[in-house]
Amino acid sequence: MWRIFKRATIGLTVVGTAAIAVDTVAYDQRAVRVGRSLLAATATAWDFYNIDPKNMNSEHNSRIHRRVAERIVNTCRTNGGLYIKLGQGFTTASHILPPEYDILRTLHDKAPVVDFYKVEKLFREDFGRSPQEMFKEFNPVPVASASIAQVHEAYLEDGRKVAVKVQKPHIRGQIEADLLCNRLILYFFDWFFDIPVIWSADHTEAQLRKETDFINEKANGEKAARDFKQSGLPVYIPSNVDSHCSSRVLTSEWIDGVKIDDAEGIRQIGLTPKTVMDLVIEANSYQLFVTGFVHADPHAGNVFVRVKNGKPEIVMLDHGLYADCSPKFRREFTELFRAAILSDHETVERVVHEWGFTESNLLTSLILMRNYSNEEKAGHLRYISRKFNLNST
Repeated sequence: MWRIFKRATIGLTVVGTAAIAVDTVAYDQRAVRVGRSLLAATATAWDFYNIDPKNMNSEHNSRIHRRVAERIVNTCRTNGGLYIKLGQGFTTASHILPPEYDILRTLHDKAPVVDFYKVEKLFREDFGRSPQEMFKEFNPVPVASASIAQVHEAYLEDGRKVAVKVQKPHIRGQIEADLLCNRLILYFFDWFFDIPVIWSADHTEAQLRKETDFINEKANGEKAARDFKQSGLPVYIPSNVDSHCSSRVLTSEWIDGVKIDDAEGIRQIGLTPKTVMDLVIEANSYQLFVTGFVHADPHAGNVFVRVKNGKPEIVMLDHGLYADCSPKFRREFTELFRAAILSDHETVERVVHEWGFTESNLLTSLILMRNYSNEEKAGHLRYISRKFNLNST
């Protein structure tokens, strides 16, 4: 019996190791990544099941939240790629999550880079030439690395300095399995905890597929550039080099600037953080309320400021993720935002229900980036209405 058990153990180990090796080499670790994610989701579901609802601020619950947050970060970092992008999405709800989930912000740190020989292979697949053949100079060491791509510094034959965004080669092979796994996890949490999250699956999948198509990103940036040119606002979007672009490579003019969250850097170029943020808000508002074509990922790594001709200018990068908002939605969003600020709970409820949501507090909290409750006192509403002649009751 022991001999049979020993042989079976060795056999299973060999077969399992071989399966993992094949999955790693031929299938970009799709099965391993899905398995790892489902195990993490199962462990998380068990943790949430053991939450004490009668004492939400207890040390017991805090330990569970800390364990879950660390598990999410570890799973996203180990799987990489789109998992980092999905994990970063949690940080947009940090204001309504327990403080233990602040660790998710570390997913915005520099992501692992891809070896240069893989970059060369991708170029030969897309262009039939290597980076060295296409550019006068090409730095093999990336200057930045994110979840789905990394950026290299290069020079064209005419001497122009450019930023070359190269998609990480495994993304294309992993995306379908990753999105399927994401959908399965959402279905599970929807069923197990009665949390209405599955509605987001179709939209998330569609947007991530668009974001991994750099031809789509190129078109988005060009459209946004035309919109801002008509606005007269000091907003600039780098131009692209068409001959050096593909669905996985985007070559754009190089722009030097300061990230909008670098207060000291902003002061060093003679500007104030308030001046910069006023311009950023004006630019975002123009897209949301005027054109309806909205940059949906405007974090500090994608928005720079520079001084041009003695005046501040906002530079917007990374146009892979955009929202095309209809006039009806923009009117309703304006109405909802105004009502939430003024604690006009009746209007908030009406608009949210028209959108098909039943939980107005959660949705409004996400929009306002702070906790919102329809039980908040509206005593300041009449004062603000009179002060600014808003004619609200």
